[in-house]
Amino acid sequence: MHSPTLTPAPSAARFDILDVLRFAAALAVVVFHFGFRGWIDDGSGLLVFPALAPLAKYGYLGVDAFFLISGFVILLTALPRGPGSFVASRITRLYPAYWFCVCTAFAGFYLMEGRHDGQAWLIWLANMSMLQSFVGLPDIDGVYWTLAVELRFYLLIFLLLVLGQAKRIEAALWLWLLALLAMDLKLLLAPAWLEAALLKPWAHYFIGGAGFYLIWLQRLSWTRALLLALCALRAVQHAYWYMLLKAKLTGVAMDRWVVTAVVLALFLLFLAIALRKLDGLRLGRWVGLGVLTYPLYLIHEVLGKWLLFGHLNTTYPMLQLVAVLLLAIACAWLIQRLVERPLTGRLKRWTQVLHARRLPATALHPQGVER
Repeated sequence: MHSPTLTPAPSAARFDILDVLRFAAALAVVVFHFGFRGWIDDGSGLLVFPALAPLAKYGYLGVDAFFLISGFVILLTALPRGPGSFVASRITRLYPAYWFCVCTAFAGFYLMEGRHDGQAWLIWLANMSMLQSFVGLPDIDGVYWTLAVELRFYLLIFLLLVLGQAKRIEAALWLWLLALLAMDLKLLLAPAWLEAALLKPWAHYFIGGAGFYLIWLQRLSWTRALLLALCALRAVQHAYWYMLLKAKLTGVAMDRWVVTAVVLALFLLFLAIALRKLDGLRLGRWVGLGVLTYPLYLIHEVLGKWLLFGHLNTTYPMLQLVAVLLLAIACAWLIQRLVERPLTGRLKRWTQVLHARRLPATALHPQGVER
């Protein structure tokens, strides 16, 4: 098959929209917790902010956007790298801000509540590794569950690089999706560990994001269109199930059509990006918010516990919520500037040894990706 003409690897400016979308997704999650979920226990249906709740209750869908973005961006960063370089890039990206926020959360959720026994310190140590869910220990902060999902996705990409199969990424995506569909249809009875390894509840977003990247990189084909259509259908089906779960846990009804519209809108937005319909879009200074996404996501729950939940000013509740939200954004900026930026530089130097191993250029160059 004739290879289409390919453009060089994209500059950061080309994906300004992803930086803004990433921040918007994090902000949606924060509003979900601050304005809705953080006040509800055991399906009570309590609405502390009734005017905000109709919008805030859907903020959890920001996580869906995170995973779709990750599928796109991780493929972008992984294909030109060897396995060691890929691992190094993930370590330097994830751990600096995470370590700081784990220590902050440990102080807020454990030490300040008098929980400082051996078990508590073991939980802290496991959380510092980011592997707590893999060894059966709890997350210090509930938002960390998404990081375990991301790590499983990184592991699958790492294995693909180690096996030298980066050029067969599209075939691997199809194999992954077909295995999931077989599980969904009860044609494959997989053990729990395999379902977890294949990210059964969330894989459609990672596969879809990767598929959109391949379209951006090369072209739209009927096989890629089918892959994305199946991912979108599976995303809608899972989103409906997850909506029912959220409604049961909170005691608040949700509209399946709103959820469906948000999920499909995400896929349509990524299709526009993949087809280069938004290449001319420039978002100016808004792009700078992208670097705040990760620290904002990690720190907001701690601030909510300290300054909002159980400490609400009944005279000016909305003013307090906005103030804590702005404080969370300010803290995210400080973490990025004073912790993440300097520690990332040091980690990059310490992980140089991981850059030594390279896969053959023909396997990793974008033109080597099989269609």
